[in-house]
Amino acid sequence: MMKRIILSIIGISMLLSVMMVSAAANEIPGYSVGLQDTYTNVLSEKTVEIHLEDYIAENMIECPTIDLVDKVSTMTIAESEYSVFGNEEPLYLPLDFSNALSMSDALSGEMSIPLALPENQPPVAQPEILLMNPETMRDGQYTTDTWFFIATRWNNTDLCYDPEGGPLYLTILNNFPKGYVTYVADPNGTWAGFRIWIFNKGNYPLEFVFEDSYGGTSQTFFINLEIISRGVFETFEGTITSTAPESHQITVDYSVSDEYCITFLRTGTVGFDITVLNPDGTKCGAGYVSSEGASQDIKKSITLPKPDNVTGSCTYTVVITGQPSNDASYKVAYGPSNQRYYFFEDVSDSIDLPYYYSVRNLTQQTAAQYVSRSALSDYGDYFKIVATGTERVTLSSTFGNYCFKVLDGTTLETLYDGRNLETYHADQYSSYYKRISLNFTEGSTYYIVVYDPDETASRGSYSIMVGEPKMDFQRVELDIPATSFVKGTSYVWTFNLSTPTGLPGYIDEVFFSGSQAGWPFEDGHFSVLTPGESSWRTNTLYYSRISFGYDNVNAPLVNAVGQWKFKITAGKTGEWPGSTLSIRYWFGI
Repeated sequence: MMKRIILSIIGISMLLSVMMVSAAANEIPGYSVGLQDTYTNVLSEKTVEIHLEDYIAENMIECPTIDLVDKVSTMTIAESEYSVFGNEEPLYLPLDFSNALSMSDALSGEMSIPLALPENQPPVAQPEILLMNPETMRDGQYTTDTWFFIATRWNNTDLCYDPEGGPLYLTILNNFPKGYVTYVADPNGTWAGFRIWIFNKGNYPLEFVFEDSYGGTSQTFFINLEIISRGVFETFEGTITSTAPESHQITVDYSVSDEYCITFLRTGTVGFDITVLNPDGTKCGAGYVSSEGASQDIKKSITLPKPDNVTGSCTYTVVITGQPSNDASYKVAYGPSNQRYYFFEDVSDSIDLPYYYSVRNLTQQTAAQYVSRSALSDYGDYFKIVATGTERVTLSSTFGNYCFKVLDGTTLETLYDGRNLETYHADQYSSYYKRISLNFTEGSTYYIVVYDPDETASRGSYSIMVGEPKMDFQRVELDIPATSFVKGTSYVWTFNLSTPTGLPGYIDEVFFSGSQAGWPFEDGHFSVLTPGESSWRTNTLYYSRISFGYDNVNAPLVNAVGQWKFKITAGKTGEWPGSTLSIRYWFGI
């Protein structure tokens, strides 16, 4: 919140007479006054130094760092282990079994003879497999909303156990992703087992045994799970050349829904244009995704409201046009508007996200800041990265409601969930940011998944970056208070500046309006001494701005954090009414 800051200074005249002057500062976003007293000091016969109170970033939100190295799955493709009663703490969930259906008859495959070792009895394993929410099935098929449960304890009775009382493990014998399996239990001890939630479509055979600490195993269990998307929609995809547009016809049924939606996704690195034509050839809607720039649009949507004269089926033509000299890959999904959240929430829709490098020139530089302007589900959009080590994950969104999590690229285990990250928001004109520095394993593959935890109505757009910190713009306006001036005397104001995130900041421009009300400064000049520098910078004659060339990628960056000095020379003697110094700078989020 902006706070009004009362600045007080003591001005010392050349005759060493002392008077107290004060003024109210402008509202300064995100800044509050420190406790340093205001005072002046006569440096020489012609210079008066005036110390202002420090400006310290208010409610600073620093970016945390998390080590993912120890969280990376040790699962191998051939074998992985989940503790049932041993060293893994279960997730206590209030599961509803009221509609559960037994699937134990679906267990098939060759049942091996339990392996017993000398002086060791094999595990006893008679698990129950339940379909937890049959209402999520569609046309007799399991969907990505469907949950399964492998019960190892049921109605206060152990179904799977080591006769000798030791811990027991569930060992998966094929490459079934570990991220689909969660060890869960009733806190009252009534039941325990494994929740199976396959949140991506596909065919998933699951083969497993139960194993004790000495290598004794139960018989082998096998079940095959075929999963379809929970959403009801159609898709098509392809690659468009730079010279030949492609046309696709789609048919929708307005007796089913009053509004349909088309969402298009850039699956490569090149953008394209898309136009939707009505049955009579007139344009119904248009859009594009981009391939260059400091931010790149990769996913957008076009709505198809019900035409006035249509009651049933309607056929549209979708025309996709590439960009000069480049081929573009795309995916298009369409369906009722209430299904648009589910269009691209599958891992098979993942986008390769390159390393993000901080940019200084928003019009000349290209960066891997990927932007989506379409609806988002609680499952989320997948972005695939190959880590280089410690990297900053930055999620920017319109209203701050979106979150991100990190999945292992092989097992789909959730290694980090940023749901509870603090949100950085500078003011009402800026985006909301959630960010964290993660110590990835160099060379490993991960998925960054952006999701809406509440799955509400459309929440605006978001952008995602992984690599260096994103730079944000900040402007600080300082009231230089009224002062008694003596013609020819130089007056120097000093103050300290910090960034809202504690990260480095770099100066873009400094503005000063000081000649109002008949008070010119000497020769039309003002000067600033920036933090850590020994040379003053002075404006060009009669210009109220000093540019530091932040957007010039060939110019050195100039530090904005630390002690500043601002100087003008009085053009006449009298009571100068004061003015405003504006500092515009960029800083890491």
